[in-house]
Amino acid sequence: MRREARNRFEKDYWKLLINSVFDRLIYSENLMAIHQHKETIKFDKAIYVGSEILDVSKTFMYDFHYNVMKNKYNNKIRLLYSDTDSLIYNIRTFNFFNDIRNDLFPYFDTSNYPKDHYWFSENHKNQPGYFKDEMGGKILKEFVSSRPKLYAYKTENDDEVKKKLKV
Repeated sequence: MRREARNRFEKDYWKLLINSVFDRLIYSENLMAIHQHKETIKFDKAIYVGSEILDVSKTFMYDFHYNVMKNKYNNKIRLLYSDTDSLIYNIRTFNFFNDIRNDLFPYFDTSNYPKDHYWFSENHKNQPGYFKDEMGGKILKEFVSSRPKLYAYKTENDDEVKKKLKV
């Protein structure tokens, strides 16, 4: 009968009729199905803006990694961890702070270094587009990460393990 339907109403009528009978035959007291369907979808966030921010961040991070850090250190650098707004490196160099002073200063905000640190500067303090050393001038001695947003580390002059879980 459904095949013989002449318009959309008749097709839908027979389909719904068959489905309602099917539901009665296959389901019982011991077998049940629940149909969930959102009646409305509310678009109250500018998803495209968030997406664009992530795209710009990714471009900025890749550009810094490949055109600045890899260019400077070649095979003496290894990326251990990256996130939307952070990079953790293993760098084989004699003195990283001299490297920053000589070549990398235009990329860094070092305002969180101790005021007596020889590389402390407030020139780029809290300005967007500059990398901040989250360790405040401390050198990582050990680092481990099992998944994104979960890592632990030890610094050079501290034996306490610091753990981070970003949610």
